[in-house]
Amino acid sequence: MLARELFEVVASDEGWTDATQVEVLLQYIENQQSCAAFEDFLAQLRTE
Repeated sequence: MLARELFEVVASDEGWTDATQVEVLLQYIENQQSCAAFEDFLAQLRTE
């Protein structure tokens, strides 16, 4: 199962709202402890 599919299944099973989903994903990003990598990712999105 792909990460996106796994997330969608868990979010649906738990009844997470959009705001809850965003919070969960932000917690995951913060736990990676790589702000620079996230900043690079956002920069790439802005140029596309």
